Amino acid sequence: MYQALEFACVGLFGLVVPMLLVARVRSNVPWWFVIASATAVGWIFANASVFLKHAAIDEERMEELTCFADPDHGDKDVSVVRGNEIAINNPCELGDWIRDRYKPFVGLLYGPLYLLCCSLPYWLIVGRRRSLQSM
Repeated sequence: MYQALEFACVGLFGLVVPMLLVARVRSNVPWWFVIASATAVGWIFANASVFLKHAAIDEERMEELTCFADPDHGDKDVSVVRGNEIAINNPCELGDWIRDRYKPFVGLLYGPLYLLCCSLPYWLIVGRRRSLQSM
């Protein structure tokens, strides 16, 4: 569930910035508003994505802790390896509990950088069309 929500955050961010540029063309929204909105949207969706990733890690960690807390949980596979040595396969898997280091202010860069990437197609479509219409 969390992965789908993370994907939705990235997808919405990918749609919002071009929609801001479309709003700039249709409603003549000022550039400062487009830049500020792209920065805010990038920061919000970056932090939401990291929050969802950490929530997924926490949920996995809690499931593993409950599995280890209950020794009779699940079917344990007991097999004799050699002689009197016994190997017990535990059904509780160990996951990666280490969270990535994330600094929230880095999310402030995503919006303007993506806006800069979207500005080239914007200039090619809108700016060139206006210069061709004036000829």
